[in-house]
This record gives sequence, C-alpha cells and structure tokens, in this order.
Amino acid sequence: AVAGPVSGPEQTRLDCRKGGNPAVENHEEGSMHDIAQVVIAKLKTRDTYHQAKEWNYAHAAGASCTRELAYRRLHPELALPPDDDLAIIFRHGKWMEKEAIGQLIEAGYEVTETDAALEWKAMRLRGRIDGKVRLEGKKRPFEVKSYAPWSWARLNTINDFLESDQEYLRRVPGQLLSYILADGSDEAFLYLTNKLTGKPKVIPLKLEGDTLEWGEAMLKRLEAANRAVDK
Repeated sequence: AVAGPVSGPEQTRLDCRKGGNPAVENHEEGSMHDIAQVVIAKLKTRDTYHQAKEWNYAHAAGASCTRELAYRRLHPELALPPDDDLAIIFRHGKWMEKEAIGQLIEAGYEVTETDAALEWKAMRLRGRIDGKVRLEGKKRPFEVKSYAPWSWARLNTINDFLESDQEYLRRVPGQLLSYILADGSDEAFLYLTNKLTGKPKVIPLKLEGDTLEWGEAMLKRLEAANRAVDK
C-alpha cells in the first residue's frame, strides 16, 4: 500500500523536527543535564501587571482586611510578586484548570464562556470565570481549584474554606460569590480536583442562608475600599 500524506499530530511532530515550530528555541548545544533548569526558568517567567485603581478584583474580594483591598488599588506596585516556586504553582494551576474543564466536557456537560470577563460596575468588581455549565436550564458559573491530596480531602463545604487558618483558602468563597453577584446568578460551584489523582468534587454556593451574612460583610469591606480610593 502507498502511504498517504502525513497530517495532524504526526505532521506537527515532523515540523518540529525540521524546525518548523516557531516556538522551538535552539538548545542543540545544551546537554540533558540542562533540560530541567531550562524548563524551570521558562515556567518561572510571569506576566507583570498593575491592578487598575478603578477596580476591585474577584480573586481578592474575600480578603479579610479592608486596608489590603484599598492598598491593592492605591499602591499596586508595592505588592510583593510571587516567589519562583509560587509562580510555577500558578502556571501548573492553569494546566489543571484546562484538565478539569476537559473532564466536564468528556462527561457530556455543556461548558461555555470559559475565561469570560465579568463586571459589577456598582461595586467596581471585576473578575474572570473559569466557565459556565448548563444545569436545569441555567448556566451556572464555576471556579476550578486544584489542591494537594490532604487539602482536597478536608475541603468539603464552603464553611471549610471560611473557617480555614489559611488566608488564601478563606478568600475562595468570596471569589465565587463575586462571580454570582457580577453575573446576576443565584448559584455557582467550586470544582475541586485532587492534584495527585485528578479526582473531582463539587461544592455549591447558593445566594441564601449563611452566604447572605458573610457576603454582606464582604460587600461592606469592598464599599469601604471604594471610599478610601475615592478620597
């Protein structure tokens, strides 16, 4: 039999070997011992940006300190950048996010508006959702979080986040609530994956009950930050 033209992934591999991939850099003079350090150096590179003074951002909206919310906007240049290891963790989280969305799609769910921007202008609140899943005729925003096995095992409710002794975990419900409010929804969910096994679990958040109490406290801190910035 006569083989037909090569296409698809195999063609991509051939193109890379021929130098056709524009992302390929010249490492021919390097050795195998250099590979890990070269990859790590690439992973540590990160975009530098300053948070716009006009906006609160969803990822920090759940902060327990009003002063921090104000300083993030008044003096964003003073914020300490993540160290190299944390920068790599953030990059890895992006890969885990793509894998999680792939899990949902493979399971037959309709996933839309991935990485879509949301704004609540009255509260000057802005963020980007990981996506929406259609459930019971409504599109529900969701946020993907990936955690080490021991953290994943003990995070089973919104209160587990709110009562954590880790500030970065206590902020997560506020991030999700920000998406609910900016989207005009009444419900959203966290999609948590185990970093070791990939196993998922879902934690819903509804705009009712205790959420109204701690959510009101969060909004008061955001309003106070807005006033501080306006002075």
